[in-house]
Amino acid sequence: MSDFVKILLCVVIIVYILSPIDCLPGPVDDILVILLGYLANRKVGIEQK
Repeated sequence: MSDFVKILLCVVIIVYILSPIDCLPGPVDDILVILLGYLANRKVGIEQK
């Protein structure tokens, strides 16, 4: 993944967490989005080694 895509993914995650629109009640969807973003970045780091 290029640096642009990583930055774009981080911005999308931040905007989703800060937005008033939620798909699930409470912090459940926010935690899932953070975990998916972390796993996406972690997977890229493993592939580059």
